[in-house]
Amino acid sequence: MANKFHKYDDLLDESGSYRAAAEKALIRSFYGNEKDLLDYLYSKFYSFKVETRFKNQLPSELYEIYGEAVGLHKRRIHAIIESIKPQVGEKALDLACNLGAVGYHLTNRGLSVIGLDLDGKTLGLCQKLWADQRMPLIQANGEALPLSASYFDLVIAADFYEHIPDPVKEAVTVEIHRILKPDGRLVLHTDNLIRYDISLFVRRIGALLRGQNPHRQQHHFSDTHTDVSDEGHMADIMEKHGFQPRARTYFPGRFKIDPSPCEMPSYQLLVKDLIRHVIDARQHDVYDLEPSGLGFFSVHPYG
Repeated sequence: MANKFHKYDDLLDESGSYRAAAEKALIRSFYGNEKDLLDYLYSKFYSFKVETRFKNQLPSELYEIYGEAVGLHKRRIHAIIESIKPQVGEKALDLACNLGAVGYHLTNRGLSVIGLDLDGKTLGLCQKLWADQRMPLIQANGEALPLSASYFDLVIAADFYEHIPDPVKEAVTVEIHRILKPDGRLVLHTDNLIRYDISLFVRRIGALLRGQNPHRQQHHFSDTHTDVSDEGHMADIMEKHGFQPRARTYFPGRFKIDPSPCEMPSYQLLVKDLIRHVIDARQHDVYDLEPSGLGFFSVHPYG
C-alpha cells in the first residue's frame, strides 16, 4: 500500500519521518493567513474542537492529521492536568510555555499561573490566542529564571526537556529547585528515547523492504527534538539536583502499547542491540508510533 504521506518527501530530511513531514506541511499551510493560523492553533491547544471549515482548504490527508492532532492534544493536556492534581489557589509556573496551553487550562481550574518562554514570537501568538489573558507572560531563559526563590507550589515543564542538551537540562533543573517551595512539586512531560528507538527500528525495516534509503528515516521531529532521553537518565538528572521522583505515568499517544515490557532491562538491552546491529530498519508510516510513552514524572524536592 502506498504511503499517503510520501508526497511530503521534500520535508522528510528535516522532519525525521513521513508523518512528521506531513505535520510540518500542515502547519505551514496556514502561514499565509493569520486568522486561519490562530484558529488552527486555538482548536488544537485550547478548545479541542475541530474547525470543519478547514476540510475544504486542506488535502484530505492533512485534514485527517489535523483531526487526529486535536484529539491527541486533548488527551495529552488532560493527562498532564490529571498528573498535576491541581489545587485551587496554587502558584504555578508553566516553564517553556510556548503557546500557553497548559497554563490556560490550569488557570481555568483556579490556579495562579505565570508563563515563561525564551521565544518572544510564540509568546506573541499566545497573547493573540488568549483574548482575556489571565496568565502573565515572561520572556526569559530557563537557565537563569528571573523569579524569587521558594515561591511556586508547582512547576510544569511540558514538552521542553527533549529540546535541550544535558548541561542545559541540569542548569534548568537547578533553577526549578530554587524557585519551588520546600513542599512544592515539578511535573515533567517529555518524550521517551526507548519509544523513539523502537519506532525508528521498525520503520527502518519497512524502508528496507520497500527498497528505500533507511538512513533518511530518523527520530520524529529530528530537527527540534534533538536531545530525547530515556526515563532512567531523566530520573538521574532529577535526583542529582535534589528531586525525588514519586510517580510516573505512561501516555500512549496515538497507539496504546503496554509499557511494562519496556521497563525490563533485558528488553531494553535487546532493543538497543537490535538497533545497533540492524540499525537501518524502518516501518511503513501507517504504523508509525507516537513518540511519547512513559512520559511523566511527578518529582518533589528532597526534604
